[in-house]
Amino acid sequence: MRRMRWLIGCWFALCACCSFSQSVRVPAVPLITHDPYFSIWSMSDKLTDGPTRHLTGAAQPLTGLVRIDGRVLRWMGSAPQALPAFRQTALEITATRTTYHFEEQGLKLDVSFLSPLLPNDLDLMSRPISYITMTVAATEASRLVTFAVTGHECPASLSFSAAGPGKIG
Repeated sequence: MRRMRWLIGCWFALCACCSFSQSVRVPAVPLITHDPYFSIWSMSDKLTDGPTRHLTGAAQPLTGLVRIDGRVLRWMGSAPQALPAFRQTALEITATRTTYHFEEQGLKLDVSFLSPLLPNDLDLMSRPISYITMTVAATEASRLVTFAVTGHECPASLSFSAAGPGKIG
């Protein structure tokens, strides 16, 4: 009985160590995934530390910018280097969704990449569509956050673009 408790304790300790080590750092974070030929990944610890890439390592640069009160920050991609990076606060990865959390200058930005690859729904899985959802909130009560997709001047705005061989749309 004592030996059995010791074995169970060792098993729990081993499982805890293994699960912790897997949650600390993944080798690549999926952003847009559909099949081996059409996928874009982040291979950096932070989304702004390097260009986004195909799983083979070939650069497929995506760029994300946010403008807060006239100041432009990068939230995705390593270019343009002259722009400072938006501070990434967290990363969540599930089987179908990757969510990055950013916060700076009284603004919180959550960017979610969803590829609905569900094996029980082949019609949905056969569509080459990924969803990118950007959620913005003011963390300071006095901060006004408005968005305009038409490009009009506003206190905060988002920009997202794809270039190079991995161009989308």
